[in-house]
Amino acid sequence: MLINILIPTYNRESDLNANLLYLISEIEKDELHSKVSLIVSDNCSQDQTQESVKQIITKHPQIKFEYYRQTENIGLERNVVFVFQQATADHVMYIGDDDLIDKGYLKFCLDAIEKNSSLGAIISGLKSVNKKGDEQIGRNETFETKSLEPGFESMLLYSHLAHQMSGLLIQNNQVLNEYLNQEKNRNPYLFIFFAAYHLLNSPCIYAPVLKTAVQVENEKNWGYNEIGLLDEVFKSYFYFKDRLSEGEIAKLLLHFVKMHSYRLIIKANKPLLILKQARLLSELIPKNRTFKRGIYSLLLKEYLLSVVR
Repeated sequence: MLINILIPTYNRESDLNANLLYLISEIEKDELHSKVSLIVSDNCSQDQTQESVKQIITKHPQIKFEYYRQTENIGLERNVVFVFQQATADHVMYIGDDDLIDKGYLKFCLDAIEKNSSLGAIISGLKSVNKKGDEQIGRNETFETKSLEPGFESMLLYSHLAHQMSGLLIQNNQVLNEYLNQEKNRNPYLFIFFAAYHLLNSPCIYAPVLKTAVQVENEKNWGYNEIGLLDEVFKSYFYFKDRLSEGEIAKLLLHFVKMHSYRLIIKANKPLLILKQARLLSELIPKNRTFKRGIYSLLLKEYLLSVVR
């Protein structure tokens, strides 16, 4: 088995059904039965997820399929870790229960890892989809795919893309153990750590032409805090404090904030709020003046842009 597709799920029976049937059709279309399996971890859903998944398993015995149901809701991060712990394939691919990978993306990933078994990660493109089916294209690069050499530069430019887990393929080596070894830095955005780890250490691929469809209107079981959960995001980079300089860590954090400033509450009539957010963020690396200046400068620019709009 080359790829285990990992799907953590909670109370998304209808979306999950559609996703599983779509993945099965992709496996069958390209005859990938011996190379791809599905692993679902149900976080104690209160809907009919269990019954629906069991029906799909019964109707498609040719598909390698594992289904686990937690006896209680263990939280998103623990469920994500749990489903990874069940993986035995050389590579794993995370997919959200309500997100759909692009047609042909699975075959693309298999071809890539068969050509290069040391490939650390593949990051897909992205498009947002609402309930009406309207699409908004994201990651609209000028290239279709790009091979990324291992190192800090690749980590800096591309690890932030893993904030969206769906379509992220990673090598199943020591990355999960590395993550679990630092209990204080465990966080709901662990996919950023997974991607960053491989971008730093292994050749990777970014494939924006193959766009994962992400549902943007489904209800979430979490919300942002006053700094957009960036304090949690940053933990995925704090793992690298023993391998990178403080200046490099600061660059990673600043780049993430720049690329994902939508997480913050930036309003033209609330200058004090943006100052508070800048202070809270700068305190996450309190002794680094470069980071502090960078955060204040970045958020001031975002505020001024909101005024102009």
